[in-house]
Amino acid sequence: MLAERRIEVEVEDHAAAARSLTLRAEELGGYVADATTHENAEGCRSGSLQVRVPAAGFRPILAAASGLALRVATGEVLW
Repeated sequence: MLAERRIEVEVEDHAAAARSLTLRAEELGGYVADATTHENAEGCRSGSLQVRVPAAGFRPILAAASGLALRVATGEVLW
């Protein structure tokens, strides 16, 4: 079974959140397939992680991402 979900979260420390989600994905038997980071002129960072985990890790990785968030901006099931 394949599923994809996109969520946007606001975090205090982008680098720390990325490290935490990378470790959690690995614990769940998955990996980070793609990662990007951007910094604007004011020094604010944004980025994205594409995480792939087995089906059993789908809810736990979403919970990990949501748990790191100061705010969850959006969430949608893509397929």
